[in-house]
Amino acid sequence: MTLYQVKLASLNILFISLTLFSCDDEASRKNRVGKNGGVIIERNDEYKDYTDLGDGRLIKIEREGKGEKVTKDVVTIFHYKGWRLPKRRLIVDSYEYRRPAQVQIGDGQLVEGLERTMLEHRVGSVFQLFVPYELAYGDTVIGDIPPKSDMIFDVSILGVKEATPFFDTTGIKPELKANGLEIYRVSKGSGTKPQSGDIVRVNYHGYFEDGRKFDSSFDRGEPIAFEVGKGTVIQGWDQVIRLVQPGERITVKIPFYLAYGKSGNATIPPKTDLMFDIELVDIKH
Repeated sequence: MTLYQVKLASLNILFISLTLFSCDDEASRKNRVGKNGGVIIERNDEYKDYTDLGDGRLIKIEREGKGEKVTKDVVTIFHYKGWRLPKRRLIVDSYEYRRPAQVQIGDGQLVEGLERTMLEHRVGSVFQLFVPYELAYGDTVIGDIPPKSDMIFDVSILGVKEATPFFDTTGIKPELKANGLEIYRVSKGSGTKPQSGDIVRVNYHGYFEDGRKFDSSFDRGEPIAFEVGKGTVIQGWDQVIRLVQPGERITVKIPFYLAYGKSGNATIPPKTDLMFDIELVDIKH
């Protein structure tokens, strides 16, 4: 989920994927307790080529990767498709966007079952993965995904790259604004600040106060662009970007009432203050 309220949905949040599975209804879950206390789906011929990973995940490896191991310290580049069961509704398809997903595994941007699996493989791996709802979104409604929805993933790991670290605000005194924004100026910029109607390009990390990342254009390797004052971003962004010069880097704490409010969204809990590292790349007046 990006900072966008409606448009420009990111591929970074709600990652889910695969093919070749179907699961009819609760009758197909007659026994969800597997070896090692894990959760499994009752097997039939449809799953005969899949390996039970012991915690409810079932995997069919098409190709075992021999490249660099996926870790939490790097950004992983991968293509994937995702469906929810039982009716195999396509949720996301990176191929449709003509660019792979780029995510730092372990930040909670993927469902738990997919995160575990990615960390068990290397670059070059291609696999099909079943994830039970207990390791996906559980009892929670996420967008058009009903509670207790098992997931299917089709994943191809393409590569890894160095992750961009969060900005270092050590020793920087914050500017406290009357609207509740808390701004740390990390490095200086120069030039005219954005005004309403300007098009800005911005790189950013979005993360919770405990350091868990929920989105990052730095990870994707591509800044976002939006028109200032048009309402396509959360209020806190529209307000703080007018205080930044081109080339400047800031860290800002945005109170929940200038972010996703009392309701939150599929990724952001209700009444949640958010942190952003923001780099204003350039302005088009």
